[in-house]
This record gives sequence, structure tokens and C-alpha cells, in this order.
Amino acid sequence: MYIEDIIILLDGISGISGWDKSFINNVAAQLVNGHGLTPKQSNVAVKIIQRYKALCPGNQTQIEQLIKNPEYRLKSRDLANAYQASIENLPDIGRVLKLEFPYNAEYINLIKANRKNFNTSIFDRDKRAWFFDFSENSLVFLSTLHELSPFEMDSELSELLTQTQQVLQSPEQYVPMLTLQNETLAYQNVPNFVPEIRATDIISGIIEARKYGITVWDEKIDDFLKDYSDEILMSLLNLDPTKSLGVDRNIHSISALKNVLKFMDPCLIIVPAGEEYQKLSMFHEFLIAEGYDNKSMSVMFRLSSEKNGKNFNDFIKNQGLNNPISEHTRFVFICGKVPKPIFKSNIKFQCVINLGFYHVHYTIKDYVKNCQNVLYYTDQQILKDIQLVNL
Repeated sequence: MYIEDIIILLDGISGISGWDKSFINNVAAQLVNGHGLTPKQSNVAVKIIQRYKALCPGNQTQIEQLIKNPEYRLKSRDLANAYQASIENLPDIGRVLKLEFPYNAEYINLIKANRKNFNTSIFDRDKRAWFFDFSENSLVFLSTLHELSPFEMDSELSELLTQTQQVLQSPEQYVPMLTLQNETLAYQNVPNFVPEIRATDIISGIIEARKYGITVWDEKIDDFLKDYSDEILMSLLNLDPTKSLGVDRNIHSISALKNVLKFMDPCLIIVPAGEEYQKLSMFHEFLIAEGYDNKSMSVMFRLSSEKNGKNFNDFIKNQGLNNPISEHTRFVFICGKVPKPIFKSNIKFQCVINLGFYHVHYTIKDYVKNCQNVLYYTDQQILKDIQLVNL
């Protein structure tokens, strides 16, 4: 009998505490696959056997002897060679980053804490390896792990990690960013196909930069933003363009969105079914108070004349909101689904404001996926899965 045999026998036995159970489970699977223990794992294994020797099936005298003088069936693994990373191709996913390492609680906790940053993070029990999507986020994460415990890697991955570390050490030389030079906005470290910035004020410049995936700016712009008082607009601009921002209508009046509309039109307004007249009239009153005229608005849906539908349709007619989308359009209202005229018009919305619920018609959901600056103005209980403005 060897130390490895006892660890495998302990795997699955009840009465073992959480961390010890996790260690035994991981190491047992490693041993079954023919991988020996590292020196650190060997020391921990002996201590665990000492703690649970009464639960160990087999000859107790022999177990006591093994604790005093450990013997191992498999050759000890050199820790320097136990951590390995490489690039592989998986049939259903494509190119991925593969990471193999002995049981390491710090590694595992870091992976779990950062899983939201990966499109793919899979642990293959048979291969005893983690697989991550082949992306910048994954490379940055591997670079962080590599600093904790250096691992072996193939030449391609080694070159990519070297480049990643260079970027992390001197981001101003590599990361695309918006800069303020002699009171003039400009891009830095961007591809040739990105046109020169047209905006002349900082807020408009940040919004324009986001269209090209540029979400970083220099210290001068950062200093300017520290004194900018509109928390809702700032929260939206600091948010990942693929994420959505929630604003609780029970805390913030609709007028709190005025600067969002000022800098981010044309804007798509999603009106919830069942509250069409209430929400449209509320938003219309707000826009008129802010100085916008009816010609800048287009309501792209109507209701059945039954019940309250006639009042709603009459409101649109009387206010002159049945305008087609044109170069003068700044606000488009929809409900239920995305109407075809929006696709035909090729209008590019700078912002989307949802005045109701999170779960909407699939055509709206699919359309909004490709939009930036998405804001939900509704009740907080509906916003539980959306980042709320920090106010």
C-alpha cells in the first residue's frame, strides 16, 4: 500500500471537511490519470491521511507506518513542469487556451472570480485541464497567473504573453485611446481605418470614440470628467458598451436623462405594452419641456381602436407624431417589436432607452444587442440583472 492508494480510497468517503474533500477529489483524479504528486501535494496528502486515518479502510498499522515513513507508487512531479499552458483546437469551439496545473486553491479561486470575463471557461475532468476562449481577456488573465506560478508554454503562446505583458506595462503605447492635446481631441494607437475625430467637446468625443470600440482616455480628459456633475451620463460612458445601465424611476425623475438625450441622439425609445399612452405622453411632455419639437419625434406603432387605443392614436395624430423617419428625426418610439421602416431607414441610434421591462419581444432584444448606450428607466425590482447607476 502506498500514499496514493490511501488518497484514492478516501475519495468519496463521508465525514471529510470541505477543503480536504476538494483536495482529495482533485488529487485522486490526478493520480488515476497517472500523474504523480508534487512535493507540496505529498506533504498535504500525508497530513490529510493523519487527520482521517480512522476513516481509512485497510490495515491501520500499515497506515500508521506510511504516515511515519511515506512511500509513493508514482514518481514525484517536478513543480516547475507541473504548470503548462498551450494553444489547442477544440472541435466545437475552435482555438482555445489550455492550462494544466496541480491542485492550486489560489489558481482555482482566481478562475472562479474571473469567469464572467470569459466567453469560455471549461474544466475538463478527463484531461485535468482548463480551457479558455482565445481572447485578449484570457491572455491578460493567463499573464496574471504566470506571475504567480510560472508555467511552461509553446512558442506561440509565449510570444503572445510577452506582447500582453508589454501592453500591460506601457498601455499608453499600445491601447487605443482618446486624448486631449492642446485643447484638441485626437485618437492615439488606432488602426488607419478609424477616421479622425469630428467632435470638438469632450463628452461628444467620448461618445464618438465608443463607436469604434475606444473606451479609454488620457489623464487630461479624466481630470475634466471629475468635475462633470451628471452621474447618469458619466455612469453610461464608463460602462462597457455591450452592457446596459439601469436608472430607478422611483428615485430619478425623467428630467435626469436630459444630458443623455442632449449628447446621444438619435435615440430609440422602447415603450412597454399596456402602458403605451402613459409612457408616451410622459416622455413627450419631457421632450417638449426640453425644447424639442414634434417634428423631431416619430411614433412607429398604433393601438387597436378598442378600449384606450383611440385616445392613444388620437394623441399621436393631434400632436403630429406620425412622422416618417428622416434626417430631422431625433427620437423614435416603438412598442412590441422593431418595425420594418427602422431597418429600411438605416438610422443609427446613439442611445436606446427602455421605459419598461427587461424581457421584450425577440426582435427588439436582437436589435438592441447591436446597440450601444442602452439604458433602462424603470422600477428597481425589474433592474435586478442590470447594473444600476451609482447614485
